Amino acid sequence: MVQPSDVVAEWQSMIANASWTEDVVLATVCGSVSRGDFQDDWSDIDTLLVCEDDAVAGLVEDVRAMCGRYKILSTAVLTVRELQGGYVPPKIDFVLREINAGHLTPVVNRIGQNLPTASPDRRLRAR
Repeated sequence: MVQPSDVVAEWQSMIANASWTEDVVLATVCGSVSRGDFQDDWSDIDTLLVCEDDAVAGLVEDVRAMCGRYKILSTAVLTVRELQGGYVPPKIDFVLREINAGHLTPVVNRIGQNLPTASPDRRLRAR
């Protein structure tokens, strides 16, 4: 049985040791693992990475390989430009607001406090 702590530890190690590490400006584990209500055989492990625009290609390949090993790992990847543009899905906007409120501590945060969040009129909506 896969333990969330093992997946999170590998995810954190991947971030620390990857060739694109300096390009990651925000990395966090969110969802049920961060809330403490992960349920084995039900929950997935949600993660968020925000990186510099030119790092996306290498980062996505590494994340895709890891997601292949752990079907329960779900990673959202955004660029700094996307984040600063304010057009983010509601789930990611919620994570950013949780970080700003101090309820969620990122693994990496090179952006600092007051992460940009979307105003209600700029949130992406499901179609």
